[in-house]
Amino acid sequence: MIVRDRLYVGGAWVPPSSPALLEIRSPHDGSVLGQAVQAAPSDVDDAVAAARAAFDEGPWRHTTKVRALSVARRLCTGTVTVNGSPMSFDGPFGGYKASGIGREYGMVGLLGYIEHKSVTRARVAARSSAA
Repeated sequence: MIVRDRLYVGGAWVPPSSPALLEIRSPHDGSVLGQAVQAAPSDVDDAVAAARAAFDEGPWRHTTKVRALSVARRLCTGTVTVNGSPMSFDGPFGGYKASGIGREYGMVGLLGYIEHKSVTRARVAARSSAA
């Protein structure tokens, strides 16, 4: 059984403010797969503060467009905004893996409503041009 008794905050595994653990159960049969720490509100505050500091003081805020796009292309996520760019609903929106398969908006969002049909027919032998 896997037990995660630390939180990843500010680039390091840190102890939580409470020792409370949550049971992680299989959706298939309800068996206990492991336990994970239950973050308290103060733990969430610490994580948010660390994220804010990483943005304000780290390299990400001033990353070049070329570097940011290179990183964004490698992420396994449905939507990425680069350096605070606004969301556009002209393009597809959706998740990856357990976050949801499928897309909404844009041409890709319409594909789920389209039925494809293949029609085949017998081939006609090619005419010989030699006489």
